[in-house]
Amino acid sequence: MTDYTINGLPYHVEIVGRGHPLVLLHGFTGSAATWADLVAALARSFRVVAIDLPGHGRTAAPPEPARYSMQCV
Repeated sequence: MTDYTINGLPYHVEIVGRGHPLVLLHGFTGSAATWADLVAALARSFRVVAIDLPGHGRTAAPPEPARYSMQCV
């Protein structure tokens, strides 16, 4: 488990395994926990990076709507 701050927002990120990175992004109402059943199997071949997107899981929900735009990424 690691936290990264990007544009002033701390993101919760889980990184497991070794090898080429495989980034897992959850859907609406999900979190990094969405992938819990798959991470162990995927981590045998990849460095799995599961991210809690803004407003989900352990990543804060910024109150400004503009923070959710692609321009902020």
